[in-house]
Amino acid sequence: MSLPTSTIDQLARALWQAECGLLPIDTLSSRYPDLDETDAYEIARQKMKLRGRTTVGYKLGYTSAAMRQQMNIDEPNYGVLSEDMSVAQDSGEVAFDSLIHPLLIRHRFV
Repeated sequence: MSLPTSTIDQLARALWQAECGLLPIDTLSSRYPDLDETDAYEIARQKMKLRGRTTVGYKLGYTSAAMRQQMNIDEPNYGVLSEDMSVAQDSGEVAFDSLIHPLLIRHRFV
C-alpha cells in the first residue's frame, strides 16, 4: 500500500493527539490492514515533525531472531528518539500519570 500524503499526515496527527492527550487509539493497521512498512515509517517521520523535537538517537526493535519469529516479522525495526524522550534523568523515576499504559510494578532505572 502506498498511502496518499494527506492520509499519512492525518494518521500522524491522530497519533500525536493521542500522545498529547495520553489516550489510546485503535492500531493504524486495524484501520488500514494493507498498511506497509514504508507508510508506517513515513507516518512516524511526520509525527516526529509535529513533535518539533531534536533527534538524539534511535531505538532498535526485534533484534533477536527469537523475537522476530514470535512476532512473525522478518527484519528488525527502528524508531527515532527525541530529546524529550529521556526517562527520568534526575530522579530515576517515571511518573505513572505521564504514561498511557503503565506497568503495574514500579521500576527504578539506574
